[in-house]
Amino acid sequence: MNTILVPTDFSAVAKKATDFAVSLAKTLDLKIKLVHAYQIETAFTYEAASVIEAQVEAVREESDKQLATLKAQLLAEQGIEVETFGAYGPIVDVMLDLADEQKEAIFVVMGTRGRHSTMERLLGSNAYHVSFNSTCPVFVIPETTELHDLKHVVYAADFQKDEVVVAKKVIDLAHLLKAQPELLHVHTLYEPYLSNDREISKHLEEEFSEEGLVSKLYLAEGIEEGIERFVEQHKPDLLVLAMKERGFLERMLHHSVTKHFIQTLNIPMLILPAKEVLNA
Repeated sequence: MNTILVPTDFSAVAKKATDFAVSLAKTLDLKIKLVHAYQIETAFTYEAASVIEAQVEAVREESDKQLATLKAQLLAEQGIEVETFGAYGPIVDVMLDLADEQKEAIFVVMGTRGRHSTMERLLGSNAYHVSFNSTCPVFVIPETTELHDLKHVVYAADFQKDEVVVAKKVIDLAHLLKAQPELLHVHTLYEPYLSNDREISKHLEEEFSEEGLVSKLYLAEGIEEGIERFVEQHKPDLLVLAMKERGFLERMLHHSVTKHFIQTLNIPMLILPAKEVLNA
């Protein structure tokens, strides 16, 4: 498990994600595989199979050409060798298939245009769909974020279960990045048992005191508002969110919260999938 999968459509958004992946690869001594998914315009039913095959071949050749150009550019400018992979189909399907097949993949790094993109509001973010179905963690890099060293890593915990497991993963990553690990839990004003959350927060801080974990409890009207306020005040460099196996309603609510952050926050995020959390 030593490869970062990076989908690209050769746009400015994808370049931002690629730049992030390059920095991450250099820091953690990982390889990079650039992935481009290509498709043709919807074929008419009366078109001959040979015509459609020619169209597919044309877009494949263009994809290979652009990947080769980007590979050479990264070698010249960043001094880094990358692998390339092109495949026919929607980017979400291609990435999920590749992440599942490529057992050596440790991360996916994807760019997103966020809520300011009309198409992403209407169709949903590709990064969002990959994040919730990927078998490995996904870094989501907003188009407008400013890239710099990751020195402050925050895990937004829900205090439901597996927090020791997930906190340890976040701490280990933070230490590899030479960053300060921090845990945040937002307790909404309509929830009971504030004292219980305080005890959990204190326990986790004590459990990982030697690793330098700081645990904070925020009171807010809603989870989104609390995390957004924390990000605005403390300006972390990376926000970590973990998916966990839950009932249908809980999954829907949790997915909507995370989708909100993927489409609105202006900092890099790391989404840990349920499989990654539970198989730790």
